[in-house]
Amino acid sequence: MASALSEETLSASRRLLRGRGIILGTIWITLPVYLLIGLGFLSVRTGYIGAGSVPGLSRFTLRVCLPPLIFAAVALPGAERPLEAGVGLAYLAGSLAAFAAGGVALRALLGVPAARAWILSLGCGVSNSGFMGFPIAALLVGPDLAARFFAIAVIVENVVMLPLGLVAADLCRSRGEGLQRLVRTAIGLAARNPLLVSVLVGLAVRLGGVPVPGPAAEAIGMLADVAPAVALFVVGATLARYPVDRSDASLSATILVAKLLVHPALVLAAVTLTPGGMPDLGRIAVLFAAMPMISIFPILGEPFGIDRLCATALVAAVTVSFATIALWAGLLGI
Repeated sequence: MASALSEETLSASRRLLRGRGIILGTIWITLPVYLLIGLGFLSVRTGYIGAGSVPGLSRFTLRVCLPPLIFAAVALPGAERPLEAGVGLAYLAGSLAAFAAGGVALRALLGVPAARAWILSLGCGVSNSGFMGFPIAALLVGPDLAARFFAIAVIVENVVMLPLGLVAADLCRSRGEGLQRLVRTAIGLAARNPLLVSVLVGLAVRLGGVPVPGPAAEAIGMLADVAPAVALFVVGATLARYPVDRSDASLSATILVAKLLVHPALVLAAVTLTPGGMPDLGRIAVLFAAMPMISIFPILGEPFGIDRLCATALVAAVTVSFATIALWAGLLGI
């Protein structure tokens, strides 16, 4: 897999971390991430790029750039080490705990109707792993290690978390009618997800010992190198398309705190309790949990009439994460 960052760049970044202080150094290193997000935001807001082109660019990133990145992490040379089940289970446990805690808090403390509460709780426990998690982790720990955990995150989020939240919300809205239909729909959505499919194909190639021809591996590496920059630009462009509603500030703040602080704290607790302590992937798991919620959060909320609330929480989380991600990276010693 072609590296998105050279070893010289990574070494210079580590020296900067030591010289400036870990948190300040992390802010400096991740600054390009937010500059790319800001570029995407300004490009759409100023009309330099039409808002109508953003969905196509997002699909290009999701369906063309990110799948080769995951495939390379799982199947190509340099991916011989197994995907650690313990770290994956810890990430799942922390994410489920954040999802459940968010749903209960929104329902019991803030009086949010059940169906809406479970959709909003997806914003508490499901990270934007593809568009922000991998690019930021690649800057801090290197693209190869970041891509290895990215494959784990894809499985957790697309096989368990998203289907669980959507089914729970639909069950509350339909009062339990059509459970089998909802489960089939959730399974179908997961099976058609290009990121999950790329994990499965990569595992099949790896376990089957199927060689990947050199030109194909080179093309895969080229697409994988494009993915981080395009993904970050798409995040900013997507934010520019969503209206912000400040009327539900308490709800937005609750979701923001749950996602940026509670979710990573719960994953940290789960990783710490995992036999073997906290290996490198354990720290990366916490870093992924510290990312803002998935960029399709407002789209998930639209059928329930909370798309503006979801958009407000998303914009706020991306903005505040500039500081909170640096804080978590500093605490983890990444």
